[in-house]
Amino acid sequence: MTLEGEKRRSSFYILLDDRTARHEVELQFLACQHPNVARVVDVYENLFRDARCLFVVAEYMSGMQKPLTLTG
Repeated sequence: MTLEGEKRRSSFYILLDDRTARHEVELQFLACQHPNVARVVDVYENLFRDARCLFVVAEYMSGMQKPLTLTG
């Protein structure tokens, strides 16, 4: 991915599009203001294998990464 003429590494993941996934992406977007949380670069809605999905592009962070997980 190239942004503003600079090459940057990005993380990319796919979530099935439902209320929980949208809430998770919203929380990650809000949390990415913290310096230790990967910044959400973009979110796309699309079909993947005939299922509605959210494609999330986030800033790449080296080292051990923990995905944002909602617990009830």
